[in-house]
Amino acid sequence: MEIRLLGPVEVLAGGQAVDIGKPQRRIVLAALAADADRLVTTTTLIRRVWGDHPSADPRASLRAHVSNLRRLFESQAGLGDPARLEGGGGGYVLRIGPQQVDIFQFRRFLREASQPGIAVPEQLALLRKAQSLWRGEPLAGLSGEWAQGIRESWRLQRLEAVLAWARAEIRDGHPAELIGPLSEIVADDPLQERAVAALMHALYAAGDEAQALQLFHTTSDRLADKLGSSPGTDLTKVHIGILKGELERPVSPPTATIAHRQSASASERVPAELPALTAGFVGRVSELARLDALLGKQTPATVVISAVAGAAGIGKTTLAICWAHRIADRFPDGQLYIDLRGFDTEEPLQPADVLAQFLVRLGIHDLPVELPARAARFRTRLAGKRMLVVLDNAANSEQVRPLLPGAGSCCVLVTSRDSLAGLVASQGAQRIDLDVLPHAEACHLLTELIGGRAQSSPQAVAALADQCGCLPLALRIAAERALSRPAMALADLVAELGDEQRRLDLLHADERTAISTVFSWSYRQLDPATARLFRLLGLHPGAAIDTYAAAALAGTNVHDTQQMIDTLRRGFLIQPVPPDHLGLHDLLRAYAVRLATIQETANDITAAATRLLDFYLAAAAEAMDLAMPGTRRQRPRNMVPSAELPAWLDADQAMEWLTTERQTLIDVILYAARHGFPQHATRFGAVMFAYLLWRNDHLADALVVYEAALHSARQLGDRASEAAALLSLGRLYHSRWGRLHDALDLHRQAQAIMRQLGDHHGADLMAGSLGAVHLSLGQTREAAEHLQHAHRAALGKGDRWAQAIQLVNIAMLDRLHGRYSAALIGLRRCVTMFDELGDRTMAGGALMNLAEVLSLQGLHDEALRQAEYAQALRKGTSRIGEGMAATTTAVILGRLGQHEKALRHCEDALAIHEEHGYVLGQAYALDGMGRQYLATGCAEQAVTRHRQALAIFRERSMWIDQTATLNHLGAALPAAGQQAEALQCHREAIDMARTSGDLFQQAKGLHGTAMILDRLGDQQQAQRQLGKAIAICARLGFPDPHQAILR
Repeated sequence: MEIRLLGPVEVLAGGQAVDIGKPQRRIVLAALAADADRLVTTTTLIRRVWGDHPSADPRASLRAHVSNLRRLFESQAGLGDPARLEGGGGGYVLRIGPQQVDIFQFRRFLREASQPGIAVPEQLALLRKAQSLWRGEPLAGLSGEWAQGIRESWRLQRLEAVLAWARAEIRDGHPAELIGPLSEIVADDPLQERAVAALMHALYAAGDEAQALQLFHTTSDRLADKLGSSPGTDLTKVHIGILKGELERPVSPPTATIAHRQSASASERVPAELPALTAGFVGRVSELARLDALLGKQTPATVVISAVAGAAGIGKTTLAICWAHRIADRFPDGQLYIDLRGFDTEEPLQPADVLAQFLVRLGIHDLPVELPARAARFRTRLAGKRMLVVLDNAANSEQVRPLLPGAGSCCVLVTSRDSLAGLVASQGAQRIDLDVLPHAEACHLLTELIGGRAQSSPQAVAALADQCGCLPLALRIAAERALSRPAMALADLVAELGDEQRRLDLLHADERTAISTVFSWSYRQLDPATARLFRLLGLHPGAAIDTYAAAALAGTNVHDTQQMIDTLRRGFLIQPVPPDHLGLHDLLRAYAVRLATIQETANDITAAATRLLDFYLAAAAEAMDLAMPGTRRQRPRNMVPSAELPAWLDADQAMEWLTTERQTLIDVILYAARHGFPQHATRFGAVMFAYLLWRNDHLADALVVYEAALHSARQLGDRASEAAALLSLGRLYHSRWGRLHDALDLHRQAQAIMRQLGDHHGADLMAGSLGAVHLSLGQTREAAEHLQHAHRAALGKGDRWAQAIQLVNIAMLDRLHGRYSAALIGLRRCVTMFDELGDRTMAGGALMNLAEVLSLQGLHDEALRQAEYAQALRKGTSRIGEGMAATTTAVILGRLGQHEKALRHCEDALAIHEEHGYVLGQAYALDGMGRQYLATGCAEQAVTRHRQALAIFRERSMWIDQTATLNHLGAALPAAGQQAEALQCHREAIDMARTSGDLFQQAKGLHGTAMILDRLGDQQQAQRQLGKAIAICARLGFPDPHQAILR
């Protein structure tokens, strides 16, 4: 576990960033980590987190944040050194080693560097390490007096460190290294004379005497203008030293320029996505210098790293990531990174998909469909920003071109095995052709990795570097092999590799000969079973493979497979993927696939793929039966696993497996659809429909799965599976995206197919989905007919889950038409049925509807209990469901007069839905926020939120939701002085409510109209409208019509 504060606050476990959660939780973590291993009292924490404006119950909020942080630490306990959060003594203590918090590492390096008598090279190494820990502004993005005060204190500490480093670097003859960091400090504080003096000295020592003198004159003018003073002793001394030529400088100074910094907007998402640095990076000095020079030109630049000799494994990504980390703090608006998979066993990523990922990471979820529109949105988002974009493993110029920002203040770094000549010609990209390491650097890398044996055997190291072709990836694999055989002399290992080269004729088909030799060196040491497993692992379509899946591929038991995996890991042929999976580097995957095609028959490969698909299909079905048992009857049966399955103890463990394996399952389903296994693709869609629709927060996954299932079903001519896929797509379009007319069309197609097949019972059940869409469209007569039909079909089949689903929708129809007693009876019955079926997700949904009906009847306390219970049920099962429950709770809290608390619930819901791109959920949360803003006297904010919600509902033809939101907007507009538009909103709502039979919204619209007419002086018409509203309320059974209408 590692906590980083010198930049955006981050937690790393096993080298990977861990999601901390809400921004306020980051402040709590920072407030504890800044005093790690020391008690921080509750009072102090509250002051640090909330300052002089604490929340209504800051201690409760603090306890919640601490509880979430504890869970985070516990969930990552197995990855590296642990961290614990302990309570007691009136506060909390974060138990963590000082080496695990970057600010304490920074201070330790400074202390060691200031020891008397320390040699300059050792001092420089420590000071460079200290500087490398800074990733930008400390505690970036955190607000408040405490955070600002800490920032100022740590900036001063960094200044002292940079000045000490500057003195050491100049003494050692490397002044150019200082110009970037010193320029940033000066840009942040142009009147910091000691920093300016150090930068002048560095510029002079680097050979840019004119720039140093210009900086002195610029600073002198600023001092005179801002402070009315002259340069102090430090500046004057350096100035005179430059003029007299008395300052220290190296004999052959490199040139350098100053890079200026702009600060990022704290209100916007700042991505920090660079992968971790590779251990043991050496050399590439000239390439790094060229990259620095390109950046220093201060012109729009696309920097491309391209390898022309031995492209694979040559270290493009390692160099790119190393340099990106060096310059990351020059791009305070963030760093984006993506592997474009240009040279992979699977298809390269499409530019449209990459842009979708980038836009989501930048906080934009309402994505255009077409590539040009997405590219334009991306360029707009980056306009005026200083952002670093790393595009790793690009296929060609065409893949990269749409991903380029238009802003000249951004830097794009591309790696590719292609020369990207088109990008150089048309976009002015600057190409650096990366070759293998120079022999001396290759030997240095081997010595760094192997250690003592290498230092005592320089000739063997040199020969080993030759055998590896000085290819960085090959060198690392060779070093790992040497370390795994400590008793063997390096000279013997070199001889062994030389013998192997003569036996690789079949693997010398292309330019990757050298690395194939080294791979084969590790591969040939494997026993036959382990070698076979390695070959078959290359066939796995996912990036992360667990032991059970590996066993299925090989057709071996899990125990033996785990032993073989351990052997492969020790040989550096696979790499660990958290939490407990394995993966293959793309070159090793390609090597494994080549071996499989040579040594395995076509039947063997087909059998392995079939075993793997059978395993995932059986495992997914088993997990679904545990996690969502109520939907068991909706899934195909008779799946006999060909391998061992994980032994889940309960529904939570099964759901955790589904969540962990989500991306792998998607990759497997796509593989099945694209590689001749259409039956598996269709069955995956049928098995996982309930998870993808109601428990999975990644909406794009569901679309991918259902489209693959539909394509495969049509390929097979399997009409029943085609109907099932169409039904699932329709449900997705309806419930998740609000594309109601598309959903209606898909449902009708599915139902028509079932009738053609003679499955009238199945067609009748599908009527329920049609009814649900008609209900959202406000077509209540059609909805009632379809829902009742589907309910009778479910009763006839004895399908309790399908019965409960129809009863929920029928109850919603009863609520709409004012039959509240019938709605309550139906919803209570639904909750009981879902509970008995073990379906917490659907039980939570029914409880939300029950709470709304109770609240409409004025039973707010009971409604609140049910809503909070619904929220608890949804917690941990579906973030989207949790957000919807929070919105329902907020509405009821508002009716109880707890508007501030209600607003916080809506804000939480909005954040969840924005995070997951659920636009309909955003609309519900925005509408709820508008109601609370109006109740607290913030009319303009209320109007804005209601308009935003209404736009979403109108675009998606959500008739019922439009009606309610029009009334809410009509209630807010008068307070903002817009009576005429308010009247128009209410009248439109009345017309829509009459069409759908929504009595409550008719009453609300009539009441709102009456209030506006009364204010406009038309008391007679106002009384007429009010009378109609009161009459409807009497029909609805409200004892106090005036109070009921305000709900």
